[in-house]
Amino acid sequence: MSKAQVLHDVQLTIGYQCINTDNLWTALQADGTKVDSENKPQPFRGNKRLAVVGDAVLKLALVEDWYPTGTPESRVADILAEVSTNDQLNLRGKEVGLDQYVYITNTGQATVSKRTMADAMEAILGAVYLDGGIQATKTVMKALGLVPA
Repeated sequence: MSKAQVLHDVQLTIGYQCINTDNLWTALQADGTKVDSENKPQPFRGNKRLAVVGDAVLKLALVEDWYPTGTPESRVADILAEVSTNDQLNLRGKEVGLDQYVYITNTGQATVSKRTMADAMEAILGAVYLDGGIQATKTVMKALGLVPA
C-alpha cells in the first residue's frame, strides 16, 4: 500500500484531515523503525517523541473535559484509567484497524504488539494536536472511542 493510501485511510479512520501529514506519517513508524516522512533511512526513534506529546495531550483533553463537571478529583484517576492506559489504547487502536498501518518492519515483530499500538495511538494524537490543536485532538479522540463512559 502506498504512503498516500495509508495516510488517506488513517485520516478517514481518525476523522480528521491533517494540514501537514508528515507528523501523521511519523506517528505510524514504530520505535526502532528508521524511516522518515520521505521513506528515507533516518536515525530517529520512530514515533516516540510524538507519543510523548500525545500522552500529555490525551490527559490534558480528558482533564479539561472533566473540570467543568464539578465531580471530585478522584474521578480524574478513574477517567484516566478508563481511557488512557496502554491496554485501552491498544484495544481501541486494534478495534478501529489502525494496527494494519503501523510500520514495524525494522523491529523484527510480525504483528503490532500492545505497547507498539499504544505508542502509535498516542503518537497519532500528538500529530493531530501539533497539526490542529486541542479541539482537533478531541475530535479524533471521539472517533477512536477515547472518551469516558
